[in-house]
Amino acid sequence: MIRKGKDHKRSQHENLRGGKGKLEMTHFFEEAESSGTGRIFARATIPPGSSIGEHPHNGEFEIYYLLKGVVQVTDNGKPGILEAGDTMLCKNGDTHSIENKSGQDAEILFLVLYDKR
Repeated sequence: MIRKGKDHKRSQHENLRGGKGKLEMTHFFEEAESSGTGRIFARATIPPGSSIGEHPHNGEFEIYYLLKGVVQVTDNGKPGILEAGDTMLCKNGDTHSIENKSGQDAEILFLVLYDKR
């Protein structure tokens, strides 16, 4: 299956998971297209001052790949910084958050897969 960029679903989210501000997501494929393996494969654009609040992953795990910018994250309550090219794994049962405290948009590729173990 091929899906052209112009055909990707786009969505706006405000105060996502208790976070601040707005962000935009570009969804590459939908949950129904993942053959039961995952829930999201998307890119998020996070403007300065916006965030995704701290939240758990239960029955699933999430992988971040930072495409652009610098963001502050929490990994099970521990703070950290991600820069373009960095990755982060939030395992099943873990918590995390992300906040753009820089002066430019951040772009992050993320994948949420079900933990089949």
